[in-house]
Amino acid sequence: MKKTILLVDDEIDILDIQNRYLLQAGYDVLVAHDGKEGLELFRKKSIDLIITDIMMPNMDGYDLSVRFNILLRINPSYLQLLRQASRIRFMD
Repeated sequence: MKKTILLVDDEIDILDIQNRYLLQAGYDVLVAHDGKEGLELFRKKSIDLIITDIMMPNMDGYDLSVRFNILLRINPSYLQLLRQASRIRFMD
């Protein structure tokens, strides 16, 4: 089963490059253009790894990380997703 990576960034060019690289490496990729959109995808989808920018509109990467941590405390099943993500190794 493919691992799913969530990319969160407001810069389209960066998202496009990361998306193409990860798709070629065999991952399923979800894309969000700001923290709010990323948080919604995190709540709705099964995600193995999150890659986020820091400076974004609506919700920056710091706030997004805090909200992910809150969700992990409320629903420990999210923690399993992060444990699985820690096993992902990128190709050289």
